[in-house]
Amino acid sequence: MFCKNCGAQIDDNAAFCKECGTATGSSSSDGYSGSSSSSGNKVFAIISYITWIGFIIAIIASDKNDRLARHHINQALVLNLLTTIISILAKILGYIPFIGVIFRIIFWILNIIVFIIWIIALVSACKGEIKDMPILGSIKILK
Repeated sequence: MFCKNCGAQIDDNAAFCKECGTATGSSSSDGYSGSSSSSGNKVFAIISYITWIGFIIAIIASDKNDRLARHHINQALVLNLLTTIISILAKILGYIPFIGVIFRIIFWILNIIVFIIWIIALVSACKGEIKDMPILGSIKILK
């Protein structure tokens, strides 16, 4: 069998592609169905990206053994922490005389980049895919 997303060869009974993490639609030995229509998997994956409140709801209410939800909850945590740090630094450094303008421009550009990454990650969650987000995808805070 071949992955419908990246074309890599995968086992017939694999639930996910080992290369890109896309669900295959077949059931695995751990009981998780790779289908994106699983009850709350996609819902919690999507909710986790909607501010800190959505993240907290997702982490409390989601199934702790669900790979899809856990993956997106981790990525949402990374994005939420990054946006919080950027906001705090922008507030502090943006008011320094003369160079504050430069810092404001830098943080404005960083916010645009983080917003684009957020959209990519949210689309991945909506599709039910387990894909790392660009640039920040290798950061794993939650196991």
